[in-house]
Amino acid sequence: MKAIEPQLLADSLRAECGVLKLLAKTLDSNADEFLAKVRPAAAQWVDATHSAPDIALLEMSKVGVNKAATLSEFAASRGIPAEAVVAFGDMPNDVEMLAWAGRGYAMASGHESALAATDLVAPGIDDDGVAQVIEQLLAQQQG
Repeated sequence: MKAIEPQLLADSLRAECGVLKLLAKTLDSNADEFLAKVRPAAAQWVDATHSAPDIALLEMSKVGVNKAATLSEFAASRGIPAEAVVAFGDMPNDVEMLAWAGRGYAMASGHESALAATDLVAPGIDDDGVAQVIEQLLAQQQG
């Protein structure tokens, strides 16, 4: 992969420009190290996160734009309070959503930041953890 000279994109983040998400990749570090460098440097312009443990690919969106904000709007539009929402996540891009949802489940095989965001842990992805929790929740409602 050819190295690319970085460019300042602050003007591109204005609402009228229509930029929804920026991606940045490096070959010089892992995703967590890259995120630790970028977050403080870009915090006034974007919220940075990542969703792929094996690739140092960051996702950057306008400050406040994340899964929690989107899920909150969706739930509110249907009259569903946060306490009634069940969410599952395994990576740093899920942290806000897990904290917002009434029942936010981190996957047991998930990233440490997802696990730290909630007290609820679902079995890992390889163990069909989402399905297991949904089955348990449905059984509780019926019983």
